Amino acid sequence: MAPPSEPASLAESWARLADLLEASPLVRRSLEPPASAEDLNQWSDAIGAPLPRQLVDLYQMCGGTKDFPGHSGFTLLARWRLLPVQEAITAYPQRAQMARMWGVDPQVPFARDYSGGFLVVPLVGTPVSLFFEDTPPMRIHDSIAEFVRVTVEALQGRYDRFRPQLSANGLQWIDTEEEEDFLDEMGAHHDGKTSTDSDLRARGDDRGDQRLERWSIGRSNASGSECEHMHRDTAKSH
Repeated sequence: MAPPSEPASLAESWARLADLLEASPLVRRSLEPPASAEDLNQWSDAIGAPLPRQLVDLYQMCGGTKDFPGHSGFTLLARWRLLPVQEAITAYPQRAQMARMWGVDPQVPFARDYSGGFLVVPLVGTPVSLFFEDTPPMRIHDSIAEFVRVTVEALQGRYDRFRPQLSANGLQWIDTEEEEDFLDEMGAHHDGKTSTDSDLRARGDDRGDQRLERWSIGRSNASGSECEHMHRDTAKSH
């Protein structure tokens, strides 16, 4: 029996991710250039400690992601936007205060979703945690390298819980469990039975795509508690 292969490094996974995003030039352009040494030093000064090594490694490859009006730029699985350095610096004081309130070690934010949640890493150690205002940090990945590796697997269609929709207009992550529930509730009826999204598309009927677009927009505006449940489930399935 062949020995198990070593997990891909952060650099290897990021290179694969960048290659996959070439399918959508707009999403590829949403990746900021690598952060400069000056930016990283400013970030370190702002938190009053050396940056965690994994953050340095990540930001030396990508300095954050940007959104384009009316389109969706790159997000890590699922719907986490990588913060540019200045946004990460701005977000740190409140996260540090909240960490003290919860009696946990300082946490450095590096990504956020549309509900106001943040992804954070500790100054010492590698776990990636989900941090909302009303709950203590919840560990969801062992490291940033693992998080990026899982995102790559999802973009390759090897992650059951989320399905990517990568197009000229951006990247959307479809929660397959919620999609199934939604289609059960809102399914179009044809010949006396409920039609799935794929059934409708096969007949040239765009109602399924329209429903999923409305559903996806609605999920992007989900409340913090709803998003927390989604990410908690993601951690479990991972």
